[in-house]
Amino acid sequence: KSRAPEPRLHFALSLGCSSSPNIRIYHPETLDEDLQRASEQFLLANLPKNQVALKHAKVSGGVAEISLHKIFKWYSDDFGYSKQEILSFYASFLPQNVRNDLMEVTRTGNFSIKFESFDWSIYLTKACSEVVCGPKRSMSKPRKHKSAPVTPRGDDGAPMLSARTTVSSAFARSAHEVPQRTASKFVGDAVDGGGDDRMG
Repeated sequence: KSRAPEPRLHFALSLGCSSSPNIRIYHPETLDEDLQRASEQFLLANLPKNQVALKHAKVSGGVAEISLHKIFKWYSDDFGYSKQEILSFYASFLPQNVRNDLMEVTRTGNFSIKFESFDWSIYLTKACSEVVCGPKRSMSKPRKHKSAPVTPRGDDGAPMLSARTTVSSAFARSAHEVPQRTASKFVGDAVDGGGDDRMG
């Protein structure tokens, strides 16, 4: 069970950095399927590491250390009331064989959770891959290109200026009078927040 009405939103919202979910295009008519696919893809990232941990624990009889994304720490209340429920929620998005192994350690309680560090590096190439490479869907009606207005010309071929154009030109500010705007780039370092990254 979860306290959040839709915890899968955490795997859909992107900050545009390396550890964030990819930026995707979501459609009202397929929103549930889109959220499910986004969650599965995002949570499969650390699957190989957890498969090794489960296999090692099964062979040695030790505690399985399961790696979870930092989102599960920051918003733990949205995923369950206990570490067992959090792990069960995570397992529900994985392949059946891994899900069975995770549910077994959840039942016995023979596991611990390690939260992975969060990489705040801006990585828009990865974050936007779904938008760039995803299926082409029309998001809006194509714009109709307007033809350029035709300037009336006199018998000699010179453009004929209207009174409005002449007045506007007379009072137009010259280039050196227009203030030049400069863009400033702000670079900030996000702090992870520290604290214990394990849930025993």
